[in-house]
Amino acid sequence: QSEKNIGSEFVIEIPFNKINKDKVLLHYDSKEIPISLKGRRILIVDDNDMNRLVGSIMLSEHGAEIVEAENGFDSIKVIKKEKIDLVLMDIQMPVMNGYETTRKIRKMGFKHPIIALTAYAVKDERDRCMESGMNDFITKPFEERHLISTVYKAISQEPEFSTQNVEKAVGIQNDDELNLSELRSLCNNDMKQFSRMIKLFVNQSKIQIEDLNAAYNQGDAQKIRAIAHQMKPSIQWMGINSIEKDIKWLEDKYSNIGKNTLTYNAIQKVQEIMSKIWSTIHAMNIE
Repeated sequence: QSEKNIGSEFVIEIPFNKINKDKVLLHYDSKEIPISLKGRRILIVDDNDMNRLVGSIMLSEHGAEIVEAENGFDSIKVIKKEKIDLVLMDIQMPVMNGYETTRKIRKMGFKHPIIALTAYAVKDERDRCMESGMNDFITKPFEERHLISTVYKAISQEPEFSTQNVEKAVGIQNDDELNLSELRSLCNNDMKQFSRMIKLFVNQSKIQIEDLNAAYNQGDAQKIRAIAHQMKPSIQWMGINSIEKDIKWLEDKYSNIGKNTLTYNAIQKVQEIMSKIWSTIHAMNIE
């Protein structure tokens, strides 16, 4: 309904299938539920060091043995040589993307679950994952509860989970510059792991900022989007809220990326905030 010089009102009806509430997969606090992945060997395939480390920490806490690969080509070599019970497969990777890698792995006769890791939670993306031979779908940055439940479900082939004590842990997000509460929770206050994560983030983000500036100077929109895509999970895990919108804008395929004022300002803001973050972390004297 529209009225000139006043505005418009839109009504949208979205049909949902009615389901039995007993079949709903409940979210739970994985630290309270004794789910065991002991003896299970899980291959994490991702070109982002931070993503692999986060996944490794979460799964190891539940007893899983972790094997890592930086790209699809390396993952194929691992599967040929080692026993793997489940693969966590990133979609956007250099050398060989997740779709192509999965198809090749399936042709090799690998019958165990392959779960997609992607930043895009849209139907087309999920359909492509299933068509290539994957079993399920996790969006990044992933929460521990969802990761563990999805992996356990795929390995055990149990259709559902239930718990009498459902509790959603909510991270404190009240500091736009740096909030490490989620990271501390992820590491279970293990300072060795915490320090390792922080150092990895600093080293990786410094390289990414350099690459971001170089890509802008070259007018390479595709590379700018790829770098922003890599940065997004890390800044969310580190609780850096003030540049989250800028990173998402730089990543978005519909954004006007190029040698223009919008792109320049977004990159400059990201660089400025990251410089402050590095200084803050340096002052913490993390060993």
